[in-house]
Amino acid sequence: MSRNRAWFFRASLAVALVILSPVAWAKETTLTAILSSLDQVQKLNHMDNRKVYELEARGAKVSARADDFLRRRTPTEILSSGLSCGCGDYAFAFYGLVEAKGFQALYIDAVALNYGSLERGNSGHTGVAVKDRDSQNWILVDPTFGKIISGDWDPVAKLYEGPAGRFWIGYIGPLDKYPIKDYPALQAFYAATLKAVPKAVWERNLLAFDFAVDEALKDRHGGYINPRLPAFIERAARLCRTLGIQPSRTVKVTIKPWKQKMGKSEVAQNPDGSWDCFVQDQSALSAHFTDWIMDRILRKRPLAKAPGPSATGTLIRPGTRSFVADAEKAEAGRIANEKSHEEEQSRKEKTQATVKKGLEERRANAEKVRWRTWSDSDGKSRFEARIIGIINGNVVLKKRDGTVMRIPLETLSADDQEWVKQWKKLHSKPR
Repeated sequence: MSRNRAWFFRASLAVALVILSPVAWAKETTLTAILSSLDQVQKLNHMDNRKVYELEARGAKVSARADDFLRRRTPTEILSSGLSCGCGDYAFAFYGLVEAKGFQALYIDAVALNYGSLERGNSGHTGVAVKDRDSQNWILVDPTFGKIISGDWDPVAKLYEGPAGRFWIGYIGPLDKYPIKDYPALQAFYAATLKAVPKAVWERNLLAFDFAVDEALKDRHGGYINPRLPAFIERAARLCRTLGIQPSRTVKVTIKPWKQKMGKSEVAQNPDGSWDCFVQDQSALSAHFTDWIMDRILRKRPLAKAPGPSATGTLIRPGTRSFVADAEKAEAGRIANEKSHEEEQSRKEKTQATVKKGLEERRANAEKVRWRTWSDSDGKSRFEARIIGIINGNVVLKKRDGTVMRIPLETLSADDQEWVKQWKKLHSKPR
């Protein structure tokens, strides 16, 4: 009798598993898999490159600084350590999580289309595309920023745009086929990818600057109060001349003195289409700052969309010599001087109390932007949530309690629909 009961129990359990398994599987949609994986990846702590870490790297114990772990660890090792050394680790970990859930994914590594990338040759970013089971669309995700960039991305595209800027793709494919295994190989990859970017792409994605300097930033003899201003003003034009690039769009920018009520720096557009950039008297004015100005302008006045995913053009410089290496050699002395100035400036930073206050204010402002109150078209329903993305005409929102909703755009209020349209413009991908 007991043997019959045991058999009946096992048979009942087997039937229940057969019935319940499809239901449980159906609950793990592409969207929920992406969001849960992003939440897990965002818990990784960023490594400090001034410290030495002892971590597992492809099965071996390695003691090194953060940069030495670039592209060296597996998704499991990254997640187990709870530490990330950069965008590659975030993307590796995210890829491993969605793949473990049974979803097809593509790993993406790309170079930045900006002046810092041209000057230093090591500026890049990563992403992951996940295939949606229902629509068969590729969903492009930026794991570093925790954002869904596009719900219908074309994996043939060579260009993509995200929160970190515009990028030219050097590798897209399965992670196990990705050939880069350490930092030196990554540097070589960036150099080769930069060399392959068509000239037409650089000219379409870079801005040329017509700089002017406010009189308040000059001394009584007409010289600049900040000795780094001449090199800063000339940087973009010099790189373009060296590499034979003629950006298709030129913007007028006047450098003006920073005002007390502003943040560290600010860019504002004038009615005539020109721009004002407010900087502190002794700002370092590095290549990062040139790209920061370009990024702020492009966020407010985007470039025209690219003609297609397979954009072609003449290479900037044919042959075996790297134009990135040439630019670096020509600017080596200036970069060394900038570094010393930056170190000197860092020693004169504000007191810890002032820095802490600034951080708290930025966090508070970021939190206000992150969350907003939404309502439906008849105004009867109101709730607080933040936008995650837009997929197949549905606005994906996440409430404070963690609930994720997919709401048709047309059911939201007119103000919310307009806000979503503006948000989509800022986060749209180039075609």
